[in-house]
Amino acid sequence: MADHDWAPFQEEIRRLYILEDKPLPEVMDYMASKYSLHKSQQQYRRQFTKWGLRKIAPSADWPWIERRVEKRKRGKEGKESEVHIDGEQARPKKVANSKYREGYNTSSFLGAESPNTPDGVVVFTPATPGMHISWNGSLPWLQFIELLRPSQGSDAPSPSSSLVIVSPPGTKAISNKVNLQLMERLSSIIPWKKLQNPPNIHSSSRSSAALSILMPEEYDGQHDKWSIRFSTSKRGVGDRLAVELYLLSNNLTSHAPQGKSEESLRRHDSQVLEMLKDSGWDDSNSLNILLSTRGPTAESIAEKVFASVVRLMRFDILEIMLNAGMNPNGLIETIPKGILSPLQFAAGREDGLQLVGILISHKADVNFCESGYPALYYAIEIRHAEIANMLLSRGATVTPSCLLALAMRKDIWLWNELVQYMIESCPDVNSRTGWQDPSALVQAVQCENVFVIDLLLARGAEINELTTFQFGREIDLTTTIGLAVKKGNIQVIQSLLRACKDINPDFGGLPYISPLTLAVSQRTAEVVRALLDAGIDLRAADSEGEMTLLERAARNGDSSICSILIERGAKPDREPSGTLNPPSALLLAVKQGSLPTALILIEANARLNDEYSNSPGSVLGAAIESGQEDLIQFLINAGATLIGTKLQQIGSMQVAKMLQQIGLLPSILHFSGQKMLVTALLNGKQELAQFLFQNGAGFNGGMQGDEDDNSATPLEAAIISKNSLFVEALLNNGAKVTDGALESAIELMEEFNDDSELLQRLLARFYGDAPKAVIAALKSSSLESLQLLRDAKIDPTLTLQCYREGRDMDEYELSPPHSVLEIAVVFAGVAELKYLLEWTQWSAENVGRAVTAAMVVENYQVIETLLEVNCDFTQEITVEYPSSKDVFGNFQAGAKETFTPLQAAVSQQLVTAVKGISQKTDVNFLGKGVRRRTPLQLAVEKGNMEIFNILLTHGAKIDSPPAPHGGVTALQAAAIQGYVGIARRLLDLGADVNEPPARYFGRTALQGAAEHGRIDMLQLLLEAGTLIIGEGEEQFLKAVELAERNGHNAAARLLKSFKETVQLSPS
Repeated sequence: MADHDWAPFQEEIRRLYILEDKPLPEVMDYMASKYSLHKSQQQYRRQFTKWGLRKIAPSADWPWIERRVEKRKRGKEGKESEVHIDGEQARPKKVANSKYREGYNTSSFLGAESPNTPDGVVVFTPATPGMHISWNGSLPWLQFIELLRPSQGSDAPSPSSSLVIVSPPGTKAISNKVNLQLMERLSSIIPWKKLQNPPNIHSSSRSSAALSILMPEEYDGQHDKWSIRFSTSKRGVGDRLAVELYLLSNNLTSHAPQGKSEESLRRHDSQVLEMLKDSGWDDSNSLNILLSTRGPTAESIAEKVFASVVRLMRFDILEIMLNAGMNPNGLIETIPKGILSPLQFAAGREDGLQLVGILISHKADVNFCESGYPALYYAIEIRHAEIANMLLSRGATVTPSCLLALAMRKDIWLWNELVQYMIESCPDVNSRTGWQDPSALVQAVQCENVFVIDLLLARGAEINELTTFQFGREIDLTTTIGLAVKKGNIQVIQSLLRACKDINPDFGGLPYISPLTLAVSQRTAEVVRALLDAGIDLRAADSEGEMTLLERAARNGDSSICSILIERGAKPDREPSGTLNPPSALLLAVKQGSLPTALILIEANARLNDEYSNSPGSVLGAAIESGQEDLIQFLINAGATLIGTKLQQIGSMQVAKMLQQIGLLPSILHFSGQKMLVTALLNGKQELAQFLFQNGAGFNGGMQGDEDDNSATPLEAAIISKNSLFVEALLNNGAKVTDGALESAIELMEEFNDDSELLQRLLARFYGDAPKAVIAALKSSSLESLQLLRDAKIDPTLTLQCYREGRDMDEYELSPPHSVLEIAVVFAGVAELKYLLEWTQWSAENVGRAVTAAMVVENYQVIETLLEVNCDFTQEITVEYPSSKDVFGNFQAGAKETFTPLQAAVSQQLVTAVKGISQKTDVNFLGKGVRRRTPLQLAVEKGNMEIFNILLTHGAKIDSPPAPHGGVTALQAAAIQGYVGIARRLLDLGADVNEPPARYFGRTALQGAAEHGRIDMLQLLLEAGTLIIGEGEEQFLKAVELAERNGHNAAARLLKSFKETVQLSPS
C-alpha cells in the first residue's frame, strides 16, 4: 500500500494509537471495522516509522533523557522533570519503566560527552507552587462535588444524584484536543509571563500548579492526578468537566491577552454550552434538577449557564430554565454594553425580537434597570420599532435616557407618530439620567436631528443652558446655539434662533465661548450675519479668549467675514500694550498670504509696523517668509518698514533676489542668516541655500535669539540633508561642530552604511558634551561609533535633560532618563551595554534606574550584565500609559505605575533576578504613587508562587498595608483574582482577613471576592473570621451590593445566608 493510500487515515490512527493510547491490535480491529483497512502489524509498524509515531522514545534516546533528568534534578533542588516526546507528555510511570527496561544507570555516563538532543524529545523542569494545603470540606465546591458522584448503597437516588456526570454515549474517551484546550485556559487565567517550559508543550505540572492556585482538592494529590490525565490523554470526562464547573461557578474565565472582547465572551459561552452537553445536563430533567439544587455552587453555575444561554440566544434551553424558575431579571455581563438585564440585552439586538417576547412572557420587568437605561432605550438606540412598540404596550416608561436615544438617531423621523408619542409621554423633556448627561435637546443638536429638535422645542426644551464641547485642544463651555453653530447645520441654527428669547444669556459671570466666536472659527459668513442680526453681543465675543474675532477670521484668510465684522464695529487692532504684541489680524492675514484680507484691514487703518513677540516678528517679515512678492511690495507701498530680527526663512529664490535688489538682504542676513540657511537646507531648496551662503548666511546671523537649544545649526542641517558639498564648505569655513552634528553623522552612517570618515573629522574639531551622539550610537548598535566617541574623550554619563524622543514607545512612556544607560537598555544589546559600562564609572543610582527600565521594556538579555555592576536598588522608574477606552467604551485616563528594580523583576516574573535582588534590598518596600504594590503583593497578583516563596525566605511580610490609592494587601489581591489556594496559604501564614482597604478605590478581601463572584473564596474568608456584623456591617453591605450589581446573586445569597447563621449562633 503506497504512502498516499495511508494518508487519509493518518490522523485517525495517531489519535487512537498515540493520543488515546490504544494497543496496536485494538487500533487494527477498529480501523478494519470502521474503514475496512485490513493490514498486518508489520505493515502498521513500518508505516509508523515513516510517520515518526512512537509511544515512547527508542532505546537510543534514553541515555540522553536520563542524563538530562538527573542533571536537572541535582540543579533544581531535587525537582522532577517532565519528558515530552513528539509534543506529548510521557507518563511518569511509563518513563520510569522505560528507564528500568533499558537497563542503564546514571553513573555510567555522567562524565561522558553529552549526546545530541534526540528529535522530538523535550525535557524541562517546571516551577512548582510549593503549597501543601489542607482543605475544609465546608467549601461550597467540595460539598457540590459530592452531588456529581453516583449514590452507592441507597434504595433510591435523591433528586440531586441525577447531577452525576455521564460520559457522552458511544465513547469512553474524551477528546485530547479538549483536554489540551482546558490546560491552555488554566494557564491563561493566571497571568504567568515567564514560563519555564517551551512553547506548545502542555505541561501537567504547570496545569497542576494552576489548579492548586485556583481550586481546592478533595484529597492530597488530586490536582497532580488530574493534570497527568489531561496531558497524557487518559480517559476521564468527569475530571475535566469537574474543573470546568468549578471555574464556571467561581467566575474564573480566560480571555485574550489584551482582555475581554466580544469574541472571547462568545467563545466562553460556546464552551459553557459544550460543557453542558458533555455533562449530559442539557435536557429538561437535568436543568430542572440543577435549578432546584440549593447551594452557592449550583446556583452560581445556573447563573453563568443562563447568561451564556441568553447571550447565544439558545431559546430551547432558555425556555427550560425560565420554566424551572430562573429569574428573568438576573443581570448578565455583555460587551460592550456592560452589565445588563436579559431584556436590556435582547432589546439592543437587531435579532432580539423573539428573545424579548420570551422574556416578557416570563414576567421580565420592562422598566428594570440599574443605570437609568431601560430596555426601551436600547430598542430606540438600534431603531427597532417592533421591540419598542412591544415594550411600550407592556407599560415601558419613557425615561430621559430614552429621549437621548431618540435624539441620537437622525433617521428617527421614520417613526413619526411613535416618536411624537414618546416625547409627549415624557413628563419633563429637560430632565437628565445623570448629572453629567446632556439634555435631550443638546443631544439632538449634537446629532443635527431637526425633527426631534422641533418636537422638543414645542414641549418647552430649555435653549439657554451651557454644555461642554471640544474647542481646539481644550474642553470649553458654550450654549446650545453655540453647539449648533459648531456643527454648522443652518437648519438647526434657524430652529433654535426662532425659539430663543434671549440671545445673550447671563450665566452669573461664568465664562463661555460665544456662538459668534464659533461661527467665525467655522468660516460661515451666513451664520455670522444671522447671529448679528439676532442681536448677539459682538463686543462680548470680541473680548473673550486669546484672539479677537477679526484675528480668528484673518487666520482663516476669510475676507468676507472680516468685512462683516468691520461693518458691525469690530476694531482692526487691539489697544497698544507697550510691550511686544500678540499676532494682530493683519499679521495673521499676511502669514496666510491673503492679500484681499490684508487690503480690508489696511483700509480699516490696521497698524503696519508693530513688533510681535513671536517669529516672524513683523508684518513685513511675515510677507518675506510667505514668499509673495506682490504682498511684500503692497506692504512697502502702504508704509510697512519694520522687518525685525526673528525671521526663520525667505520664502523663495525670487523674494531673496528682490530683497537684494532693494537693499534689504544684508541687514536681514545679519540677524537671521544662519536660521534661513538651515531652513533652506532642511527644505531641500538647494539653489536658495547656495544663494544665501554666497551672501554670507553661513557666517552672519548667529543662532541666538528666541530659539531653543535644540535648533539645528547649518552644519547639522547640511549633514541631515545629506549635502556633502555644504558640509565640506562649512567645515572649511570654520563651522562649529555640535553634539547635534555628531548625532546626525552617526545616523547617516547607520542609514547608508557609510564609513566613519565624517564622524572622525567632526570629532577632531569637537569640544564639549555629546549625550545625543552617544544615544545615536547606541540606537544604531554601532560599536565603532562608540569606540570613536570614547577615543575622543566624550563623557557618556552626562544627563540629557528631558530627552524623551530617544525612546519611541507606542504602548507606554518611561519617566525622563537620568542617564544614557536608560536609553541604552531600550536599544542596545549586551555587547554595546558592556562597552558602555566599561567606558567609565557609573553611579549606583544610574545603574539602578537602568535595571528597572530594562525590566520594564523586557530587554532581559542585558539585566544580568547590569546586575554585575554596583547598583542602587532603591531607584524608581515610572511607566506612563496613554489614555484609552475599555471594552465597554468608557474613557480611561492614562495610568501610571512606579517600580523599583525588585518590584519590576517580580512584575515581569524574572525568578533569577528576584533571587539575586532580594538579598540586597528591602523586600517590603512599597513606595509612593497610585496602585503601588510590595513585591509580595505583586507576586500574589501574578499568581507566581515560586517568587512568593523566594520573597518569604527573604523576610517578606504577609500583611503589608495597601497603597493609599488603588492598593491591595496580598490577601485582597488573591481574593479579587480568585486564587483560593494562595489565599488559604496566606491565611495559614497569619494574614489578617479584616485588613482595611486602600483609602481610595480599595476593596476589602471580602468585597473583592464578592465583586468578582468568587464563591469558594467568600466561604473561605467568612470561615476565617471576616467581620460582617457590628463593625463589619459596612463591609458586608458593600460586598452584597458589589455582588448584586455585577450579577453574582449566588454570591450575594451566600453572604446573606452566612450572616443569618452568625446572628443566630450564640455569642
